[in-house]
Amino acid sequence: MKDLRYLLFKDGAGVPSVGSTHLGDKGIHEQFSDFIEVGRHYDGVLAELNNTEALNGTTPLLNLLTKMTRTRTHTNNFYKETFSLGTQALFFDASSYADPIPVKAKQMSWEMGVRDLESKVMNTTQLELKTFKRNHISIIPEFVKAMDTVISTYVTKVYPAMFYKSIFKVPNAGGEYNANFGLLRNVTLDGIMLANVDDTALPGTKNSVVRNHYRAIAKPSSVAGQLGVTPEDIDNVKRYFLNYTDNEGKEIVAITSSIVINTLAKFYSYEPTKDYFLENGIPSVKINGIHFVEADTVIPEDFIFFAVYDPVVEQGHLLTKVINPYPEYQGLRIDVEGANFGWESVDEYNLKEVKVVTGEMDVHLTGRYRGLWLDCGNRPNTDGLMTQGGLDILNRKYVQRLSALNGMIQ
Repeated sequence: MKDLRYLLFKDGAGVPSVGSTHLGDKGIHEQFSDFIEVGRHYDGVLAELNNTEALNGTTPLLNLLTKMTRTRTHTNNFYKETFSLGTQALFFDASSYADPIPVKAKQMSWEMGVRDLESKVMNTTQLELKTFKRNHISIIPEFVKAMDTVISTYVTKVYPAMFYKSIFKVPNAGGEYNANFGLLRNVTLDGIMLANVDDTALPGTKNSVVRNHYRAIAKPSSVAGQLGVTPEDIDNVKRYFLNYTDNEGKEIVAITSSIVINTLAKFYSYEPTKDYFLENGIPSVKINGIHFVEADTVIPEDFIFFAVYDPVVEQGHLLTKVINPYPEYQGLRIDVEGANFGWESVDEYNLKEVKVVTGEMDVHLTGRYRGLWLDCGNRPNTDGLMTQGGLDILNRKYVQRLSALNGMIQ
């Protein structure tokens, strides 16, 4: 694969560079004499960009989330999955008069949709075209600038938003496991999924079959500007996670702000270890055995998002990405309204019909017990559960990321 580098934007996402030119290079707009040359350039840019490993690696957080994402293809814009939870075999005393009960499995299903997004590159008027021609000015530089804007918006806003909105979305409380996507929120599970079950435990607590992955620290700080999060809160999260039999022996990774990391570091007599999570080197700080990944521009400053990492993503996924089954319709491609696209047919008169199309895609949080939000803010809580104030903050972040997919980017 060609060398692919990234210019980082302030939100942490990057724009790819290809060869000796990259998006945003000064002077690149003057290098093309016709639209065939423009086409050769962007064919190369999109070929590199549609390499999912390159695109997924634009930020440490996106890199991490994609490592916990399985991929499925849709049929007629939906992927339907049938699965089981709490499968077990039952054993009984052997007897010539007894017929053992076969393997117990609760079957359920859900459907995952996709989004079909597109963006027009230019919308030139006849008057603008006449002005360009009258002044002997090529419209190609303006087209290239617009194309760069469309592609960089996809890389820095749209593609990451597919993943980010999935972790921020707060599902409705209750219901069956397959009633919603998103983390568990007052959902009753089969006790076979837990290592320890207490029928008398309060709903949402560690040994209760009623599971709630929207939690809060035990003692919010009474001092303005300080966070009350302590190592005990982190240990409580670890114990909650590890009570799932599927999570036993798995690594836990935390995504949070530098404020939270610095607050926790003060409780230890040693400096937090600068480390890397996984072989591809996601920068992290290791505290109390957990890799903390800093994501100041994405995660609210007084929240932590925890996830259980399973190296076998097909078995231990957090997210599911649904895409078009055909490679030619995956990732970004260029099209023309109402016609078959070809760069040789593009001119100043049909430029307004050129659009950039994303392959049908969406990301859903399907590993509902493999992630957890911890509210570290100074908001009162009940029994260690997140209050409506904390849920509202996550919902606002969800709406913010969703806006990137609905043409409302500010």
